[in-house]
Amino acid sequence: MNRLCILTMVYIGWIIAHYIAPHAYVKFCVPPTWTGFFMSPLNASTPHCVVIRWIIYKGGNNIVMMWVLGGLWILKAIKTKV
Repeated sequence: MNRLCILTMVYIGWIIAHYIAPHAYVKFCVPPTWTGFFMSPLNASTPHCVVIRWIIYKGGNNIVMMWVLGGLWILKAIKTKV
């Protein structure tokens, strides 16, 4: 497989993880109930909630950086043709 295909699969993987993680965080860490409200300070430090927050944070940053890299790649391609 070429690099572009691998990078595209990684990008799609981060998009999927970044989409699923907030929904999982609401379901498992801050459910929209009174019990969820009162349990949220305790749930915030559980390992699964920490991992889900990490995916949300890193996923967003990785998606932004992949857009930057894609833009730079396009600019380089334009520059080499001029």
